[in-house]
Amino acid sequence: MDIYIEEYLQYMQTEHRASGNTLQAYRSDLTKLGNFLGNNGIYDWNKVTIINLNSYILALEKNGTAASTVSRNISSIKSFFAWMFRRRLINDEPSVYLKHPRVEPKSPDIIESGELDRLFSVIDMNTAKGVRDNAIFRIMCNTGIRTQELLELNITDVNLMTGTLMIYTQGHERAVCFDDSVKSSLMLYIGDIRNGINKEGNSRLFLNMRGQAMSRQGLWKIIKEYGGRIGMTITPQMFRHTCAANMAAEGSDLAVIKRKLGVAGINAMEKYSEYAPD
Repeated sequence: MDIYIEEYLQYMQTEHRASGNTLQAYRSDLTKLGNFLGNNGIYDWNKVTIINLNSYILALEKNGTAASTVSRNISSIKSFFAWMFRRRLINDEPSVYLKHPRVEPKSPDIIESGELDRLFSVIDMNTAKGVRDNAIFRIMCNTGIRTQELLELNITDVNLMTGTLMIYTQGHERAVCFDDSVKSSLMLYIGDIRNGINKEGNSRLFLNMRGQAMSRQGLWKIIKEYGGRIGMTITPQMFRHTCAANMAAEGSDLAVIKRKLGVAGINAMEKYSEYAPD
């Protein structure tokens, strides 16, 4: 049964540009389902019925699984079974009868404008580290770039003349515009700081202070450091939500926000509707 899961994950990565976190969630959800079925004597996806699937969902709920997590599991199962049915790997698609539990919509965690002002105010622009960190935060706030996309940016992906970034994700690319505040911060970082610490000719845009490509752990440490300075817990995803919320507040269409963030489906953008002007 595992081989179909792996083929499906490869399909989601290649055809739908699913992120690493999304693929990990799919793998976890489907592997747990497979284990549950195996424990009940079912080792063939073609023999799974709606009764089996409902039993699994009921087991999740009895174990105290949050409604949002149960709903995500159902989405994973539906998508997986639909894929198998299209591929004619199974004769029936029992998952179509699964129903999502009611989940109260949750507003995205954003960094309010006053909090952003405080964040930028505690950055010491008289230090090389401060200049770099200022550029990182501004580009994250203004473009909604994902953590991995930020870390994989090369110096050649930045066009200061046109104010655009070229972002490459799993074989796909998109051009993202940035504003003058980002342009100024990048000019300062690239011209005065990056060239000074880049002793080995590293192609990555953002480097640590030893001139090496910045790591995911390094970025998290920086964000945690500044969050602590203003007494706030900040995550990289909050910068992304903040960018989308600000765009919605300025009247941008959800489809425009979707393209900028590089999101495949429009439904994921609905949570930003509350920020749109009346």
